[in-house]
Amino acid sequence: MNTLSHSVKNGPFRLPIRKIAMATLVAVSSTTAGQWISFDDETDQRLVTADPGIGALDFQEKDYAWGDVDRDGDIDITPPTIVHGAPDTSFEDHAFGGYIDPRKESTDGVNLNLGMNQFVIRFSEPVVDIDGDALTAAAFSITETGQAAPPSVSEIEMLGEQTVRVTLDRIITLQQWTTITVAAQDAAGNLMPDLGDQGPDIDEPDRVDVGMLPADIDQSGVVGPFDLLRYRLFSFGPGFEFQQGVVSDFLDMDRSGIVGAFDLLFFRQLIYGVFPNATRPWADMIMEHPRP
Repeated sequence: MNTLSHSVKNGPFRLPIRKIAMATLVAVSSTTAGQWISFDDETDQRLVTADPGIGALDFQEKDYAWGDVDRDGDIDITPPTIVHGAPDTSFEDHAFGGYIDPRKESTDGVNLNLGMNQFVIRFSEPVVDIDGDALTAAAFSITETGQAAPPSVSEIEMLGEQTVRVTLDRIITLQQWTTITVAAQDAAGNLMPDLGDQGPDIDEPDRVDVGMLPADIDQSGVVGPFDLLRYRLFSFGPGFEFQQGVVSDFLDMDRSGIVGAFDLLFFRQLIYGVFPNATRPWADMIMEHPRP
C-alpha cells in the first residue's frame, strides 16, 4: 500500500518511504458518485537515494532517504541511521539490536575463545566521518555493561557505500551487553541522531546492542526450560522463527555454519556444563544487566 507523507521545512523528520505520492483532490458535489481522489506516482522526481532497495522495493518501510518531498525547491532534511537487520538475513551478515549470541563459548572447555568480534553494520544512506572525510574507525565507540574494560575497534572495512564491517580487538564479554555506537553524517552534513540508550526493545538509530549468553535460545536473558522449547520449535521450520536473524544464529551451537543433529547435543552439554564443550553449566545463568 502506498504511503502519503509530508515534511516540516528546515527541520529534521522521520520519513518512512515506500512510495512518495501526491494526492490530487478533484472538486465534486455531494451527489457525485465514483472515485474523487487520485494518486500520481512521483517517486522518481522526489526521492533521491543511491540504494535501489530503498523505496518501492523496501517492504519494511523503515529506511530513510532524502529528497524534495514538498516540492518547495529545498532538499528536506532526513538524517542517516543504522538499519537494524533484514528479513531472512543472518545477524553475522547484517547486525540488529538486541541479539544475544547463544552458541558455545569454548573449543576446549577452558579458554573463552569462541564468540563474536566482527559486526556488519548497514546504514540507510552513505555516511562519512563528522569532519566530512571517509568513514574511519574513529567514528565508532564501544561500551559494555559490567566492570570490565570494553573491547576497542581494531579496524573497519567498507563492504559497500552503505555497509561496513567493524572488527573488535577481542570477543565480546559473556553475560554482558556490548554497544557499538557510530558518530557520522551524510554527504549533506546531516548528523546521525544520538538519542542515547533507549532501554530494552528499542533499536536506536546510531548504535547496536549485542549480548552473549550460551544456551539462551529464546533471547530472554535467562537460561531455562523455555530455551529447549524454543530449540524444538525452531527445528520445526518456517513459522517458528524470530522476526530477525536466521535459524543458524540461534541453533548452530558449535559455530560450524551448519545446523545438524549434533547441535542439540551441544545445546544440552552447554546446559549441564559438559567438558570440553562448555566452561561451566549454563542452566539458570542470566545476562547480568538489562539491555541498554
